[in-house]
Amino acid sequence: MTWNQNKQIDFMHGMAGNLKYTEVHQNHAHLYGNYEVPVFHAVGLNLVIAGDTDFRTYYYLWLPKNLDNTAVKVYVRASIVATSGGGASANKGLVKLNETTSGAGDAAEIAQGTGDCTELANPFSTIDLTPTGSADGREFTLTAKVVNAGDTMTIHSIYGVVAGTGSISTTGIGLSGFRTTEAAQVYAADYPIATEHISALINGPKQIAKDRTASVFTYLGDAYRTARLNTTETSFTLVDRGVLPIPDDHGTGRNFKIYAHLAGDGGATPHCRVQLQGEAAIDLSGTGWQTATFEVNNGAFDSDKLIPYEIFMKRAGGSRAKLNTLQIFRSA
Repeated sequence: MTWNQNKQIDFMHGMAGNLKYTEVHQNHAHLYGNYEVPVFHAVGLNLVIAGDTDFRTYYYLWLPKNLDNTAVKVYVRASIVATSGGGASANKGLVKLNETTSGAGDAAEIAQGTGDCTELANPFSTIDLTPTGSADGREFTLTAKVVNAGDTMTIHSIYGVVAGTGSISTTGIGLSGFRTTEAAQVYAADYPIATEHISALINGPKQIAKDRTASVFTYLGDAYRTARLNTTETSFTLVDRGVLPIPDDHGTGRNFKIYAHLAGDGGATPHCRVQLQGEAAIDLSGTGWQTATFEVNNGAFDSDKLIPYEIFMKRAGGSRAKLNTLQIFRSA
């Protein structure tokens, strides 16, 4: 990304005024083309798929709306232990992301390594998603399999990012509200300096940030097997604790939106409570995706911008409550 910083020397007498106006508008365009944010990020998964040649659903993922349909790139790091002797095929495993509303799937083939936990595909394999606008977002499932029954694939980490466009791909006003601008409209002879033009430069970064929602937390559990975070208790029981990173400092409260994918065995209604230090508890219940918006106050975290969290779960009826996915995004 190219960014031209304004300096005091830039405003010395004798410098052509249109040069700085041009840089301001170039900055505006570069921000649109190159601003990238994570939409999910999970490391240390170590999901082992041993000898299973059928696609299984292992993870549920929520991708927030992206009105300008900026592409999402997903990176998958995995390794193959090939013991089947199933021929010379370079690709021994397959990971696929499926948009459940359309049934479409995009896959990354994982190449056979020369030994255990070999770094593959430099070292990531990638899946390119072309999102479509929606009212709120889209559910994706991650499915995976090995090609040969005697092989074992381990998925170590996955990471999804709004990849940016590399350039302005829209003119006028995009669905996100971002508006393209022309420097010549400011410095050319006889052009008025319209308030709408100045507002576009001021509001453009805000519109980009709102449209490309950043993820600040992702927990993924193995939904094919019993989720790691689960309980058979009928009263809230602590199942996990850690720290939540806050991406920026601010003078007032910051809003966040939480998505949780819950499931229950034996007809149980799952309940999940997320407790952030210094904040009110966030309670979610029901099967499938549950969501809530909450505010983190400026004084609730220390100078490192880390806020401790605890996750509690319980069941109502049935035999077990399970948490498959927990994602937290910045909210406008």
